[in-house]
Amino acid sequence: MTALEEGNELLKYIPQRPPFVMVSSLYSHDEKSVVSGLKVTDDNVLVNEGRLQEGGLVENMAQTAALFAGIQAHSLKKEAPVGFIASVKGLKIYKLPAIG
Repeated sequence: MTALEEGNELLKYIPQRPPFVMVSSLYSHDEKSVVSGLKVTDDNVLVNEGRLQEGGLVENMAQTAALFAGIQAHSLKKEAPVGFIASVKGLKIYKLPAIG
């Protein structure tokens, strides 16, 4: 899958800033959905022992939601809104993603 935008280009859509950015690629978006990606690197603040921790996965979900809202706001010439996921219920994580 080819990214539409990557890296610092995404900062115009989300309120988060390095080192706490947990989306690294935008693959697709429309009025109802967005597909993002995160390349797990060893300098990620939520990596421990070579794996992205549970909090990193939840933060990736939250920032993907923020990315969706930010793209919509950007198209209306507004700033990216803040705050999306208040809680996560019933999440089961079976394997943590490794670096790379």
